[in-house]
Amino acid sequence: MAGCGAGMTTIDSQSKTGLDGSWITRTANRVSLSVPSEWHVGQPWSSAGSFSYLAGAFSNQALSPPCTTGRNSLACGAPLSRLRTGGMLVEVFENGFPGWTLDRQMGTPTMVADLPARVALQAERTTCAGLGADLASTQVIADGVANYVEIVVCSRGLHAAEQHTVAMRIFASVRIAS
Repeated sequence: MAGCGAGMTTIDSQSKTGLDGSWITRTANRVSLSVPSEWHVGQPWSSAGSFSYLAGAFSNQALSPPCTTGRNSLACGAPLSRLRTGGMLVEVFENGFPGWTLDRQMGTPTMVADLPARVALQAERTTCAGLGADLASTQVIADGVANYVEIVVCSRGLHAAEQHTVAMRIFASVRIAS
C-alpha cells in the first residue's frame, strides 16, 4: 500500500512538517494513534470488491475526499496525490485477505497492543513511490477482527533518522479496540 526509494532532500526545520508542536491521539475506526495536532484528518473509504479498508489518513498537507461521485459512478482513491518536500502522510488500513499470515510480511517482529506485528523502516512499497515519497515505514499488526491492520508512513525530503523517529513515535502510540 505504500512505496519508496532512497533519494533524499532535506528541509529547513521540523516546523515545516509540524513535528515540533503538540501531538494528539486520533481514531481511525478501531485504531487509535498519535500524530501532530495540526495535521489534517482524512476520511475513510472502502473500495467495492477490495480486501482493503482505508480507516483513516493524516498529513501535514491538505487531504482530498477519498471518493468522488459522477452521474453513474463512484471512484475512490488516495487522499493525497503528491507529497511536497517536507510532506508526510500516515494511512491506516484494516485489511483482510484469504490465506494472509504475518510470517510472510517483511520487517522486524514485535508486539503492538498485545498483538503480534512487524515493523519495516524504509519499506519498498508502491503507493509511497506514486506520491513522490523517498522514505516509507510500515507497521503490520495481526488482528483477529480485520485479519491485519497496516499503518504506512510516507515522507518526502526528510532525513532517514527523522522519518524513522516520527514513524516509531506513531507506531508506539497505536492501540486497537477489539
